Formats: sequence, C-alpha cells, structure tokens
Amino acid sequence: MASTSMRAGAGRLLEIVECSECQTSQRAASAPDHSLDMCTWGTEDVVQCIQKLALSKDYGDIIRTEAIDGAVLQTMGDEDWKGLGAPFGDRRKILVALQSMK
Repeated sequence: MASTSMRAGAGRLLEIVECSECQTSQRAASAPDHSLDMCTWGTEDVVQCIQKLALSKDYGDIIRTEAIDGAVLQTMGDEDWKGLGAPFGDRRKILVALQSMK
C-alpha cells in the first residue's frame, strides 16, 4: 500500500491511500485511529460509515447479513443498493459519499 500526503484547505492534511489488493485509491482526512483504506474494513466498519449518513433506515443488519465489507462496498452500485431495498434518496446519498472517498 502506497500513501502520499498533501495539505488541503484550513490546514487539513489529506492522505491518498492506494490499495494494491483492489487497485483503488481513497482520499480522506487523516485520522490516526481509523484506517482510510476501505479494503481493510470489516462489516462493522462499513456499518459505522453508512450510519453516519443519516439515511431513512438502518442498514446495519442488511450489511451484516450480506457480509458487506470494505472491498465489497467499493464495488457496489445503484442496482446493488436497490436490490437491498434502499430507496432512491438513500442510494444517492450512499453513492455520493462513496465517490467522495475515492
């Protein structure tokens, strides 16, 4: 895994993390206690991330039942979330949030 850092507005340090396993990269504010590499996320990390989006329903049980970890989350699109019962608004919020992390 390679990592580069750069300064963003208001002095925030952004880190680009590239995962050699899934060949993707994410951009997020540095946080020492939480991995920025979604490839390493387990299902509980995904649950926490999705819960922060203030969606119309709780997707925790679905994420756990379907074993959606970080590597799977990165590959999910609109149809996948629709198949899991997510309404249009929730799907949009999820996809926009995931896109902003890349």
